[in-house]
Amino acid sequence: MNINLTYFRLFFGIVVLIFFTILFCFYNVRIAEFTFLKLNERNTSLFLLERGPGKDNYYSHYLKGRIYFVNNQLEKSINSYTKAIELNGDFKENYYGRGLAYGFFDDIYLTQAEGDFIKYIELDNLEFEKTGKHAYGAWAGYNDLAWIYFLKGDFLLQEKVARDGLEISPENPWLLNMLAVSLLAQNQNSNLNMSKRRCIDAKYYLEKSKKLLENISSEQFGEAYSGDKPVFWEIGRSQMLSTIKENLLLCEK
Repeated sequence: MNINLTYFRLFFGIVVLIFFTILFCFYNVRIAEFTFLKLNERNTSLFLLERGPGKDNYYSHYLKGRIYFVNNQLEKSINSYTKAIELNGDFKENYYGRGLAYGFFDDIYLTQAEGDFIKYIELDNLEFEKTGKHAYGAWAGYNDLAWIYFLKGDFLLQEKVARDGLEISPENPWLLNMLAVSLLAQNQNSNLNMSKRRCIDAKYYLEKSKKLLENISSEQFGEAYSGDKPVFWEIGRSQMLSTIKENLLLCEK
């Protein structure tokens, strides 16, 4: 019975891999990723990635990195992304994924995370030069690089990167909030006049971010977290709104 079940899972996995590969190669990479990652709820995706015919493909290692990250297995996630980079150093999503894993793993890896997000942005800019288009979700590279600078206490660089991101995604609530946070953080060592000026600016960006978040659905919010289960999308949106409201209170003090 166990042997038959194993063969069935492998057969099922091969069929799914064929379907996934068609999506990936000919239609929509994001749909392919979302479809494949959903299999993790049935513990099928890792089985396929470890034993299927594409197990040595860079994209298989990339997907393993994503699954391990969502499961909070950060060291395994980093190792999977690193293997994917060794096989294809031009696939920018490898660097973004590993940067996230480094950033959440431990503060001692913040410099590695910084380097990965910078590499992601560099590759996206090269793609923009060729196509005239930034990747869908390219803003996230700027947002998370700014997050790393916040963790490192470099609030000026955090501000610069957030502003750079807003150049390509001006109505982005995440980047607007990140910019406001950088301004509030800089106020810790500012004179009174400069502090007031920054608070006025931060309040403007926070209110704009809040309005944008209030007018998007949990599904739209979840597009930024495609590896998460839908049940977490509304929770995440509510938490972000609460954080923005708390930061607005700081502006009033």
